[in-house]
Amino acid sequence: MPRFKSFNNDDLHMKMLLARSKGRYASTLDFEAHWLVGGGIGSSVWETISPNGTPLTVSFMDPLPDGTLLSDQENRMLLETIQKWAFYLRKGQITEYTMATPRWAYNLLFIKNIASWLVLHEKVYRPRIHGFRLFDTNAFKALVSELSECGLSGALQYKERIICHFHSLLEHPIPLDCLLDSPHDLDKKFVNDMVEWLRQHDKYITNRKSGVTSKWTLSRVYLGSILGMKLSATSSDDNFRSFIRQFEPGLYHPHLLLPSSSISEYPSQNIIELSKAREKPVSQGNFTDQLEHLANFFSGHSAIPSDIPAVIIDKKSVVAQFRHMLRRPSHTPLIPLSIGLQVINAACEWILVYGKSIVEAAIYYSKESVDISSTHDIYASGTAKQQSFLITRDQWLTTPLDGTPPVSIHSILDITHYDVKVNMSGSERIHNMRSVVKAFVGACAIIIGMMKPLRLSELAYLQRACLGNENDGDGSFLQHEQGKSGPKGEHNIVDRPIPSISARAIQLLQLMGHRLTEVFDDTSTHSEHLFYFPSRSFTVPSGEVLEDAVNNCINTFCDYIKTPVDELGRRWYPRVHEMRKFFMLTMHRHEGNVIKPLLGYGAAHKDKSHVDSYVAPDESYDTYVRYESECIEDRLLSLEAGALDPTHRQGLLALYQHTLTHFGVSSISSIIPKDYLDLIMEIRESGDFEVTTFTIKLTGYAENVTAIDFAIRFGAMTDERFNK
Repeated sequence: MPRFKSFNNDDLHMKMLLARSKGRYASTLDFEAHWLVGGGIGSSVWETISPNGTPLTVSFMDPLPDGTLLSDQENRMLLETIQKWAFYLRKGQITEYTMATPRWAYNLLFIKNIASWLVLHEKVYRPRIHGFRLFDTNAFKALVSELSECGLSGALQYKERIICHFHSLLEHPIPLDCLLDSPHDLDKKFVNDMVEWLRQHDKYITNRKSGVTSKWTLSRVYLGSILGMKLSATSSDDNFRSFIRQFEPGLYHPHLLLPSSSISEYPSQNIIELSKAREKPVSQGNFTDQLEHLANFFSGHSAIPSDIPAVIIDKKSVVAQFRHMLRRPSHTPLIPLSIGLQVINAACEWILVYGKSIVEAAIYYSKESVDISSTHDIYASGTAKQQSFLITRDQWLTTPLDGTPPVSIHSILDITHYDVKVNMSGSERIHNMRSVVKAFVGACAIIIGMMKPLRLSELAYLQRACLGNENDGDGSFLQHEQGKSGPKGEHNIVDRPIPSISARAIQLLQLMGHRLTEVFDDTSTHSEHLFYFPSRSFTVPSGEVLEDAVNNCINTFCDYIKTPVDELGRRWYPRVHEMRKFFMLTMHRHEGNVIKPLLGYGAAHKDKSHVDSYVAPDESYDTYVRYESECIEDRLLSLEAGALDPTHRQGLLALYQHTLTHFGVSSISSIIPKDYLDLIMEIRESGDFEVTTFTIKLTGYAENVTAIDFAIRFGAMTDERFNK
């Protein structure tokens, strides 16, 4: 990893730059476009507008590592090269396609970071004088080598520069080199002294963790001022986050890299372990994106050849060169069998047994909230709403399915308040009526989403009028807008058959949403969405970041039904795409075709193809095979890493050896995932490859948690558990 390098400011070079810049870019008349409504070449701010009319402000007042701004006069060569390139990129003159506005903005942000990299290496590239002119093939090779090894934060030396800055603030006696040699295991006294300094100077920001509000997180604005850049891209950089976490004792966990804020009872099952975060390789996807940004930048040579060098990037060969260092794209996790079935069973129970009363209660308390808030101040209204809840909570009864008498849902679900209180934390945060409404919405999201290959954004923004029925009584159909656009950018509207439990969930959400829009007198765009549920204190919902709101409802549901927690304190909070994978693999692979007639009856579909469209691989074969192949690939990687005993996996071992021979490689990790999938499809068709499943007990849980595992036959070789 590159060590911290000093930089210097050369007054002579700055004077030369100023002298040359006076006549170089005298005219900007050629840089006009309908989308550039404010600013131009040399401006510190651009006002732009996207094709759909959405405004976007682009600031060029980005801080650089030497303390100057990109928009400062001494950095004019860098600024104007970036702006001219950005103009041509947006117009589509230097690429083979017109780039969407968000993608254009992301490209622009990355190239600003490359300007920072040049400034870091000012002695080599002299960016104040030459701009990007010395950013040639050799510079490109040096940069991508750093990007592949330690990512953008490593290439820009974030950790080293922060350590140097903190060390200078404290004038600490520990030698600087000792700190730089072990950035993830810093001297405890140094860390404690620095934390105290940061607290005294108010460098922590307020956020929430498990319902408790406090100053937990070190300000990224402050860190950005140290580094001379914005740190928005580091939110997904686990390596850098694990380094910073040393200075965030409020977010400390002995084993996990906790998120900066969370309202769930436990960390998610997807939270990475600290030890793995510190060693986490650069993502192949991120690296490929960075190469794409660089290729787009060098394509600007055709428009401004004097300022951007002619560098040709063969992205495939560059990725192949560094693939052994990069992290492969991850697969959708396969939910453990017992947890997935627990979630499905509980979701069905919440919809069928509690759903009707929860919807009625949500409508009632929302109307109460409107009425009480109109006659009470903010402090008195909270007390009045709680009193109203205590008086009325016994009237919301279950809908029994087995002939037993109905009972109060508050007694079953232990509902003590109408809404969560500020001082509540942990499990007590969910025992209130609004959290019950959220949990019900989460149950509906799981049942609706898992039956269809819906993206979260497609699910969250379903229109309320999304449910249709066949004239001949052949079940219900879900109508929605596809998230991926067609060839001309339009979004297709599709109809897909759904089972009756999904239809019931939709009907209940429709009823709640329709009545709530009347209660709140809401005519906003959000008022037409299916997922329309009350906000805090049963007030009108904003509809902002609806995907996150739906995920939060799923989390609340899982906290209520208490999905298992592992030994590190992580709970399974399934996502829609994870439930879809679980449903497809479990219902077909585990139960086979025997289950189809029962599912068809339950779904009220007479047409076999309608049932097949969501329970079997007949019409979803590619997706089904992809899911199963991903699971087999994970086993191959585990075998390669020594995590599986080949003695009991002779079929898997034979497939592993065949795969390496077929591609002429020495490691599975060096194979492109699509190429691997094509090979699996080929050997499936040959008849030499079969897969069966069996159940295993997972370690790491106090409870009995079972999961699906896979056994294979490849040629004459079989795994020990194949067909057993």
